[in-house]
Amino acid sequence: MKIPTAKTDTKPVKAKPDKIVFVKKTDTKDPKKNTTAKPTVYPSPTVSPGKVQSNITKRDKVIKTIGQVLLNREGKRRQEQSKEATTTIIKLDKQSQTDLTDKSKRNTLKDEPVNQNVTQISVKKVNGTSKILENGFKGTKESSNATMSKTKVTMRTAGDRAKESRTINVTSTEKDKQLLDINVTTALQAEKSSDKHVNGTNFESKTHTKHFNKTISRLSVIGSVKVHNITSTGFIMSWEAPRDMYKNFTITRREIRGGNEDSEKIQDGAVAENVTDVQSPNLNRTSTTVQSSKLEGRTVKKFSQVLAGTTRSYYFKGLQPQTQYLVSLFGSGLGVRSKIHRLTLSTGPEPPTDLMFSNITETSFSVSWTKPKSIVAEFKVTYTNTVTGESGSMSVDSQLSNVLLSKLSAGSTYDITVTSVLETLESEPITASVTTVPDSPTELKVLNITDTKALLVWKPSQAKVDSYILSYGTTKSPNVTITVTLSGNTMEHQLRGLHRSSLYMVKITSQVNRLQSSPVSTTFTTGSGVKLQVVTPDEVTFHSAVISWRAPRVAFKSYKLTYQLSEEVKEVILNPSVTRYELTGLAAFSDYTVKIEGERDGQYMSFVSAEFTTSQLPHPFPTDCSEKQVNGMKESGEAEIYPEGKDGEPVRVYCDMETDGGGWTVFQRRMDGSTDFFRSWRDYSKGFGLLSGEFWLGNDILHTLTSRTPMSLRIDLRSGNDTAFAHYANFNISSEANHYVIELSGYFGTAGDSMKYHNGRPFSTIDKDPNILSIHCAKAYMGGWWYKNCYKANLNGLYDSYSDNKGVVWIDWKGKDASLPFTEMKLRPSYISQTILSTPTAQG
Repeated sequence: MKIPTAKTDTKPVKAKPDKIVFVKKTDTKDPKKNTTAKPTVYPSPTVSPGKVQSNITKRDKVIKTIGQVLLNREGKRRQEQSKEATTTIIKLDKQSQTDLTDKSKRNTLKDEPVNQNVTQISVKKVNGTSKILENGFKGTKESSNATMSKTKVTMRTAGDRAKESRTINVTSTEKDKQLLDINVTTALQAEKSSDKHVNGTNFESKTHTKHFNKTISRLSVIGSVKVHNITSTGFIMSWEAPRDMYKNFTITRREIRGGNEDSEKIQDGAVAENVTDVQSPNLNRTSTTVQSSKLEGRTVKKFSQVLAGTTRSYYFKGLQPQTQYLVSLFGSGLGVRSKIHRLTLSTGPEPPTDLMFSNITETSFSVSWTKPKSIVAEFKVTYTNTVTGESGSMSVDSQLSNVLLSKLSAGSTYDITVTSVLETLESEPITASVTTVPDSPTELKVLNITDTKALLVWKPSQAKVDSYILSYGTTKSPNVTITVTLSGNTMEHQLRGLHRSSLYMVKITSQVNRLQSSPVSTTFTTGSGVKLQVVTPDEVTFHSAVISWRAPRVAFKSYKLTYQLSEEVKEVILNPSVTRYELTGLAAFSDYTVKIEGERDGQYMSFVSAEFTTSQLPHPFPTDCSEKQVNGMKESGEAEIYPEGKDGEPVRVYCDMETDGGGWTVFQRRMDGSTDFFRSWRDYSKGFGLLSGEFWLGNDILHTLTSRTPMSLRIDLRSGNDTAFAHYANFNISSEANHYVIELSGYFGTAGDSMKYHNGRPFSTIDKDPNILSIHCAKAYMGGWWYKNCYKANLNGLYDSYSDNKGVVWIDWKGKDASLPFTEMKLRPSYISQTILSTPTAQG
């Protein structure tokens, strides 16, 4: 865009002095012809389009002409410097004149330093004698240096460094005598400091007066001007600029209608250029202007805001959706002004309204909304499970205003958002929550049916429910239904007061927030009161028992035998001719309940029950987990052992019944860093930590276990998805008197034999190192271990540490710089055969 510039008067002006300046004889040379001075004024560089309002203060007085100065020179060698100007006439010899001329020429070839007085030098030649007229002009604050000579020079401003040349020639004659021939060239350099003014000077002659009132500015560029976070009603404009360069930033915003963007840019530029540098005593204060202007026969509202120079972003809000806007930005300060940045953008689409839900089931529901008045490309529907965080989204055609969401979780609450989409922009979302219908309980069964009672059991719903609604009735009384509300944690209910030999129907539903699931139902028939005669179980061992009974006179079509250990229930269907059955695979020294039911007309009824206990355990006082396994323990977990036999104190340990055949007594575990292993000698002797988490069983117990029975050692390691193990066929820990020296041999595995380096070494801790070879390794590597000098394995090191080799380390597997997240050390008797030689899944 073309930048308008300030116009100046360039008409020729004749200098007509009313008095003879020099009355002095001349030499024999012919006087020069009279010339007319034609001042040529080059426009100063404009810093912005439009009109420029100068903020330079004019002088109260004008500078005296050369004639007036020379009339007052008699009786004075140097005129006293006044407030406005000082004039001095100096007589120089030819050499001095030559030096001065050369100096002035050199000075015109470069920018002059700022913050010095402006100096004007005129050289006049009369009768072979050169004289210099020197005027000093003093600005209001600080002025720029300039040197006058008979050479054309360049005027620069600090902002754009544009060149301006101005040459003024003034000649006057009277009575065939040459009085004055002056060529004046001025070089000015604007101040770089943004808080200083450079004031122009009024030049005046008797016949014509010209005023030069200029604002010398620097054009600077604001960087990274961009718009983001565009919504339906607003957006954020941000930019970058050097610190302390601008006193203020001015932003404008105008709505673009009917393709008048170019006209609005011009108008915006004109308004911006008329804004002068804003100086606010409080940099945090801003000013807002709302203007109305006529643009091509219509009214356009313009928003303008002046911001502090420290601002780097602005939030435009309260705008119309799907509307195109023109925004502009420029910075200003004393002596500095940026170019205007203009951006054209559109606000986001209009959002939908009135979000509603219908057809809610266990796994689906319908979402509907009211479409916006404006045209959009599509709608985006997003749903998020508030508990699991699982989410999904789908696009809906702009002609539709509803969608069915399916494959959801039952009894779960979802956050639903719907937005309008137009090109790459989305509107503000409308949001609401909805809960799906809970899933039904499953596996509804009727147990322990008698002639007047029955026990209902079921598997609870997967989703958390508020309650269960249970209803039941008999076909003998079809109009009577009993309804019971049970807690959401209930899994069984005892029915009482039933009628004999009656068919009952039972129905149960789950409920969440008044939403009920689909019902689950079953039927059963109460007994007649006829009982079986059951003999006491015999031939009971620690793994088996024989159950026998007498058949009643009333024949049954089949029998159902059920036996139960704790919560574990098993059942067997038998022929009506069978009256004896052996139970096998029982747990030793365990209490069982057995019951027998007879089936008639498709319903089981009339049961009797008995209880028995399996035989004594093979190891009543197990010394380790291998003996607990022989006694019937099958699952990994905590157990009670007697390391010193039946006369010793019981000790709680953790048994690994799954790895490599099971029977392992775990004595160390690292898994999450929750337990500090940088402990004293006493702590390691007695043990510390939680069996369910991180712990050390204790060196005293290790000595007891390894001294009674030859033991083997297994170490399981895990890092991410990688696992490894080290197995030692022989493992022993000496007594405390011998400092718990470790002895091991017979390695095989996948982790590498790092423990071989520690074989025969005593245990050491932070407060005790029985046999120091070089340094106190327990202190240096922050753990208790069988250090040597110092380690190749350090499983009790600082958890999750990767500096200075202080971590949980097994060098032969992952190196010294890797800190292992999971380790487990365990032992069992050496005579137990190994069933798995490859890496098993480590327990943790």
